Amino acid sequence: MKLEEALALYLKETPPKLQAVYRIAVPKFAHFMAGIEIAEVTSQHLLDFQQDLLWRMSPTGKLYKSNSVDQFLRRVRRFLRWAHAQGLIAVDPSANLLLPRPIQPTRSLLSWEELQELFSVLDHDDAQQLRDAVLLRLLAETDVYVKYGLRDKAVDHVKKVCARDPNHLEAHEKLKG
Repeated sequence: MKLEEALALYLKETPPKLQAVYRIAVPKFAHFMAGIEIAEVTSQHLLDFQQDLLWRMSPTGKLYKSNSVDQFLRRVRRFLRWAHAQGLIAVDPSANLLLPRPIQPTRSLLSWEELQELFSVLDHDDAQQLRDAVLLRLLAETDVYVKYGLRDKAVDHVKKVCARDPNHLEAHEKLKG
């Protein structure tokens, strides 16, 4: 059975919400395999596919990010495990495929608790520290507004920061973005 035929069977059993993601990942693998029977897929094919994804241009003209490659491989692995369970392949070629999670970028934002801690140690008699605290709080609230889709309110907050401190680089960067 061809990979494309097995994929059609798999999609019939896949919940509708997941079909869209499998329609992206598994056909990339089927195209890479170029008409090979599903029973002929080996673990070396998976490793070659992984290397191909790492150097293939995405539709946007850029290399795929490591998280995208990871997700494609996880979906192909799930498909191959299904094929093995259905008896379409005798040996699961993905059985020894290790997919450690890609390293995630570190957060550059402070948590709300960290901000509260900063506010608590301020010298309330120092006007400069109070001013900085107000600016910091406005910027923190801006991120919350953006998170909840309140863009106009977020822009107003950033403009307040810029009005109080015209040299505040972070505020100006937020206005550009």
